[in-house]
Amino acid sequence: MIRPMRRVRRRSGIITKDVSEKNVVIWGGLSYTERMTTRDDEAITARYAHGRKTAVAKDPDVRTDREQSLEPTPRGDRQPSHSREERVLAAATDVFLRYGFARTTMGDIAERAGISRPALYLVFPGKEEVFAAVIHRMADEQFARIRAALATLPTLREKLLFACETWGMHGFTLTTAHPDARDLFNLASIPVQQMYAVFQALIAELLVEPAGASSVRATPEELARVLIFAMRGFRETVADERDVRRLISLQVSLLLAALEDRN
Repeated sequence: MIRPMRRVRRRSGIITKDVSEKNVVIWGGLSYTERMTTRDDEAITARYAHGRKTAVAKDPDVRTDREQSLEPTPRGDRQPSHSREERVLAAATDVFLRYGFARTTMGDIAERAGISRPALYLVFPGKEEVFAAVIHRMADEQFARIRAALATLPTLREKLLFACETWGMHGFTLTTAHPDARDLFNLASIPVQQMYAVFQALIAELLVEPAGASSVRATPEELARVLIFAMRGFRETVADERDVRRLISLQVSLLLAALEDRN
């Protein structure tokens, strides 16, 4: 049975995909079902397929660095939708860390997740949606860790220091290991803006009482904003992880000293 045609939106326009069973090509053990209608895209697809097949024919053990990084995870039959989404997000996180947003394709994500590209489009409609989900998933993990620790820390300084170090060191560690991971913290991206807004609200919540008793004429939200974006600037000047922690500690101390001034 031939399935109906469907359209997939991309930045470059609308590409019509024929997902019938007649158009199945096996690349590196993966089923890839796609046929592009434009002559140029057909040529690109053919060259890519030929290159992959030739490489496998010469020596199955020889793989490029990019192919090795996109080594698919084992497939599971008839996975629940939630399980498949988590699998895609884990794979997409790895790929975005290595190559950033611009250089990553839906094909890269599908290959790393061990699913076909049409199957990936059943989970997420496009790369932007995958990227947003990766950002929110990453932020949720950080916020859960921070909130769990805040309940056990006795002083405001300890709470602020833990929250800021957890947040700041996470970004520093990722971007140091993977320079293209900077895309995951680019404030031009709406999901990243949302992530920062949530963290700012969390810090502001801690500062409500001390800000109300201080002579500093600023709202808790403004104080949180100053603290957070000062930390963001540290990444451009620090020498190493120790330097990051020292500057974060200094920034927290300066904020608390200002809040304790009653004059």
